[in-house]
Amino acid sequence: VWNAQHQLMANGGGLLGNLGFFQQAQAIKQPGNSNIYYIFTLGSDLRYSVVDMSLAAGMGSVTAKNIVLYGQAAEKLTAVRHCNGVDTWLISHEVNSNNFLSFILSAVGVNPNPVVSSIGPVLTLSVNPGYANGQLKASSDGRRLGVRFNISGTDLYDFNNATGTIANRIILEASGIGASCEFSADGSMFYSDGDLMGNLIIKQWSLCSASDSIIIASNDSVGSTPFGFSGFQLGTDGKIYVANGTSYIGQINNPEQSGLGCSYISSGHSIGANFCHGLPGFESHLL
Repeated sequence: VWNAQHQLMANGGGLLGNLGFFQQAQAIKQPGNSNIYYIFTLGSDLRYSVVDMSLAAGMGSVTAKNIVLYGQAAEKLTAVRHCNGVDTWLISHEVNSNNFLSFILSAVGVNPNPVVSSIGPVLTLSVNPGYANGQLKASSDGRRLGVRFNISGTDLYDFNNATGTIANRIILEASGIGASCEFSADGSMFYSDGDLMGNLIIKQWSLCSASDSIIIASNDSVGSTPFGFSGFQLGTDGKIYVANGTSYIGQINNPEQSGLGCSYISSGHSIGANFCHGLPGFESHLL
């Protein structure tokens, strides 16, 4: 954990996780406390560490580290504001099962007993670890979840931000290599990466219809790259940024527009001599 002066925060080293994951960590401010942040990290387990920004002359210190919240968590991690407008749901997925896990973070801390929703494919590590890889994303209104299951396709679900339950699976595609996904800011479009005859592409679905079949049929290819994708992330400017393992960050300039009108550019933002292999996640309601 680094502070605002780009220095290692006091007690900030040694957080456990997996650097190869697309979704490695999620930082969430504790409701009702402007100084306390929870940093959730994924590796073989789902863990959390606590940062107190009132310490070290306002630079912050890590006061608790690597506390196990849940064992055997898959590479899935996102955060959604509770319908009460105060608390936050942290959502992950268990490996070797089809259980989504919704943990509530409130003013008293994180509840270690998740709301469990058994739906969708079993994310098994024993057959092929690729099934457990890929991003889990929430729409900004907190009502939908999109999931990229790497080699086992792309799903869409309804999320109840009052109860933490997940329901109504829509299989957008049943197979295909890829690991990235994201919603447009208004929730009208959903994006995923994939392959088409060996070419890496960005796919788009329109979510405006109440018909599952119409949503599925709206699949359109809106861009391609000669490089791999390693994460999509909606920005506060409404653009979707694309990590593609190069010295550029790609971007979808107009995510609410259908087809090529969304304007995907693979070399949208230069990062000089650096390489972008991933992007941080944010609570959906902040975007």
